[in-house]
Amino acid sequence: MPMTGIAKRTLVAAACGLAMMLVAGAGAAPTQAGTQAMLPIKIGGFKGSLISFPAEVAMKKGFFKQHGLDASLLYFASCPDIFNVMLSGGIDSASCPLSLVMADNAKGFHLRLVTNNIAAQEYTLIARKGLSRPNRDKPYPQNLLDLKGKVIGVTVRGSDVENLMRFFLKKAGLDPDTDVTWLSVGGPPTAIAAFKAGRVDYMAAWEPEQTVLVSIDKDADVILDTRKGEGSPLFENYISNMTEAQASALAKSPEKFARLAAVWAETIAYMKDPSHFDELVDIFSSTSGLGKPTIESMLKSNLRYFDSTISCGSLNNVAKFEVDVGDITKDKIPSCKDLVWSGSHKYLAP
Repeated sequence: MPMTGIAKRTLVAAACGLAMMLVAGAGAAPTQAGTQAMLPIKIGGFKGSLISFPAEVAMKKGFFKQHGLDASLLYFASCPDIFNVMLSGGIDSASCPLSLVMADNAKGFHLRLVTNNIAAQEYTLIARKGLSRPNRDKPYPQNLLDLKGKVIGVTVRGSDVENLMRFFLKKAGLDPDTDVTWLSVGGPPTAIAAFKAGRVDYMAAWEPEQTVLVSIDKDADVILDTRKGEGSPLFENYISNMTEAQASALAKSPEKFARLAAVWAETIAYMKDPSHFDELVDIFSSTSGLGKPTIESMLKSNLRYFDSTISCGSLNNVAKFEVDVGDITKDKIPSCKDLVWSGSHKYLAP
């Protein structure tokens, strides 16, 4: 979710954001894991969201401790909030959109990618059931003409969700600044509530919003699903979400982040083993409060998108999309090996 002027954010704002976080798993840890000295690490994420699920699994299964990390999970409302706190040193790492990393690095920020997380675009454009949509049966992008005059829900203004929606609106010949109304709805819990209350007409949903609103409660219709490559050919091979850290932190504590990358690889391998499915449902239920039928449906649809390898081809497609939407210029396109931390190059793939 791209930020504007992050370098100008004050440490006071960061401290306020930090004070509002909910901390999980921050209890005392052993001083050693095997023969390794334990290293503290603070990881930012979103409570009850799919993108933060690997960290939750690693915490519940003890993978962090097995790799010598004393991990704390800190919860936020948006990635801009996360990066404010990361900038002040309040957290070490987080899983946020790759598009955001590229956009902010182009503005002078210094983030590097440590692990892959979700190897697909992650959003679904949904519409409220019963909404008048005279163009619904037309092909994309003509079917988006119905968004004119409507309210669109996004996590926060200036986010990668809004950027994606602005891209779609322009494809349909609509003006994102005058033809629609934008409303910030926050992360999944508040976004789902806003949608159900009729405060928004359309929303670029991310899990568990898609599963709750479309599959389980039948409150929404799908207009297009970027996870399936719809909306742009670039989405057919894409990385929406990765784990990143400041370059300065990586240089200062390379062993900490090497262990984090190893945790992520082990966790995703664990998650993709079908024999662990029931346990994953229990873990997500304990951290989200969602019912098991909802979680089962969501995981069956989405576990395939998790990947610990980093595809340079997919990374380049994200860069091309960022050029298309105007977030970066062609001269700011990063090379794969420059953007990915050197300690994680063993996870690179074509």
